[in-house]
Amino acid sequence: MSTAESFNLPWVVESEPAKQPPNASTDAVSKVRWDLIQLCVHVTRLLGVSRSIREIFGFVFSSPTPVTFEDIVAGLGMSNGSASYGLRYLRRIGAITVTYLARDRRDYYVAEVSLGRLVSGYLMENITYHLADNRERISSLRSTFGDREDLGSAHLSARLELLLEWNRQIGGAIAAANEALGSRAAERE
Repeated sequence: MSTAESFNLPWVVESEPAKQPPNASTDAVSKVRWDLIQLCVHVTRLLGVSRSIREIFGFVFSSPTPVTFEDIVAGLGMSNGSASYGLRYLRRIGAITVTYLARDRRDYYVAEVSLGRLVSGYLMENITYHLADNRERISSLRSTFGDREDLGSAHLSARLELLLEWNRQIGGAIAAANEALGSRAAERE
């Protein structure tokens, strides 16, 4: 019985079993590099991102040189669709960037190594979007209460205002965290 089971902690995620290299017979990815990729997968599992996206980041992160789309598909043994979706997501949050090599029309990917930029991009993509959506939903729900004065509406209206305040506070905390991460990254450069 694991520690999480013995204490009945449902939010504790047991570690995922490590996958085997997709092409063990070929030397597409060395054993040491594959272990580093799996470590990236393990470290980033709490972000709520799919395993394939985490593997793509680990693959690009562990590469000593920029990698192509084809390198990722072959090295990880994944479908073109999964690789394409994962690369778009990682580019959107700033976890990878595209670089170009002279006389080669393909995109080459390089991992972002600044923790501040990685966290900031993740927060902006995943949390800020939802906070804005929450504000719209709360505003829409507010209009349904209108001028009703019954006890149930007053209670629900108060709860709605509380949710709006929580949303505002979380937004402020995220903005402060982003600012702190950005200033630390600027100091190091």
